Amino acid sequence: MPLTREVFKGNTPDGKTLEPTLETFKAEHPEMAEQLSFILADGIYQTPENQKVTKDVLQAKLVAPINPRNRKDKPTTTRGIEKINRYGTPICISGHKMELRGSDREKGQYIYTCPVFHPNDKQEALTCPQRITRNVVMGQHKEEYLG
Repeated sequence: MPLTREVFKGNTPDGKTLEPTLETFKAEHPEMAEQLSFILADGIYQTPENQKVTKDVLQAKLVAPINPRNRKDKPTTTRGIEKINRYGTPICISGHKMELRGSDREKGQYIYTCPVFHPNDKQEALTCPQRITRNVVMGQHKEEYLG
């Protein structure tokens, strides 16, 4: 069941509709708005401006997948990782897409594992000439990628 709604002109970009929608929600449900810690949204809303708007309007954190359109791979200095691809996934120095294994909310870290050595989903056809590490811990890589 929707908690609020907004109607916009057809030429309004979706990414620009978040602020008025959050403002309406806050006005219609002030008690609920005060209790929010996170706002979940589609990837189109994942912009630095919308991160700020969400924090300013609701004192909450915007959680949205990275929208890969117009993004490029980003090199990183994290040991064992060559780059973060445009989808926000780390690529190891052997060129394999790392698998998300878990996260540590207290430390704000994501734990990735090499697909060659993944304990549950080991991919037999893959090889790793580097053999440097089985797991990589990255602190808040998705936010760092947006920077």
